[in-house]
Amino acid sequence: MGNVTAVPGGLNAEADMYDLAEPVRRWLDAGAMPRLVLLVRATGFSSVDPVAALAVVPGAPPAGRLLQGAAEQRLVEWLETVEDGLREFSIADEQAGEVGLSCGGTALLLVVAASSLDGRLWPLLSEGQPCCLVTEIRGGRITRSSLHTPDTLTVNHHADVLGRLVARGTSASTVVEDGEGQQVLIAFWPTPRLIVAGDGLIADALASVAALLGWYVSTVDAAATAAADLPSARRGDAVIVLSHDLEFSGRALQQALGGPASYVGALGSRRTQQRRRDWLAEHGMSTDTITQIRGPAGLDIGALSPAEIAVSILAEVLSVRSGTPAVPLSQRDGAIHRNGPNAAPPRYPVY
Repeated sequence: MGNVTAVPGGLNAEADMYDLAEPVRRWLDAGAMPRLVLLVRATGFSSVDPVAALAVVPGAPPAGRLLQGAAEQRLVEWLETVEDGLREFSIADEQAGEVGLSCGGTALLLVVAASSLDGRLWPLLSEGQPCCLVTEIRGGRITRSSLHTPDTLTVNHHADVLGRLVARGTSASTVVEDGEGQQVLIAFWPTPRLIVAGDGLIADALASVAALLGWYVSTVDAAATAAADLPSARRGDAVIVLSHDLEFSGRALQQALGGPASYVGALGSRRTQQRRRDWLAEHGMSTDTITQIRGPAGLDIGALSPAEIAVSILAEVLSVRSGTPAVPLSQRDGAIHRNGPNAAPPRYPVY
């Protein structure tokens, strides 16, 4: 069976901690002392990726990306003047044009020495595992840092907030005031993957749109006789079955439903959907599990062309991952962006 895998594109490329894991490990192994700069929140700056990250070591080009162009260079120069801790970096609107930005902004940044963090962080990130960094700030300085994995979330004093932040299924951060100072909670999630079982124009369109989102894409050739070796999906990933071949699509759905993918969808008419459900039932799958299939996949936006169908499907994937009903923003009250640990509902049950 042939797999075609595309590296992520779009704004997220080389911008988060998962991309920094290997260069930081190499620097540490070589005896260098890299500093990490993690975005906690930002206002302005045109656009900044959530939990964007930068690693800086004297005498070497920075790894990762937090801003862009000359603005990034200004940030690197600013780092030479500040100590580790929770720091605010600003570029005025009137200076934005000078550094290649359409508008200025203010960013709250966590600046920390990579050597001070739990050494387990780097292999976890290299393996694409979700985890959470908790940094205690007292008097503006870092006094303690701890690493949490899914089985240790409840150890933290702010376990409820931490659990909800991690459960959103995307890299996110928040600052919690605790009376004596602050705790910076940063959840790291790997780049989502889209696994497409089937080929053709819609598969190509799905790959293009997913790449724009910065996702990894794996396409499994529908000409194969079985789908028992789909790439392994993780929580937060999506599996889309396009092939109408009953044996191929049935086995693909069987494997997808048996894993942790957050979205499993299938293209095809209602008759085709029923044939697949009957096949799965005949092969021992329960009704409750079968009903998890999103089929026909996609939102009803009048999509006709392959590109429109791809947008429809991935819009539904985003809706499911975020736990947000797909309704026009004009018909919803309140803030447009529901950020922070209290954004409800979470994308996944708390571990």
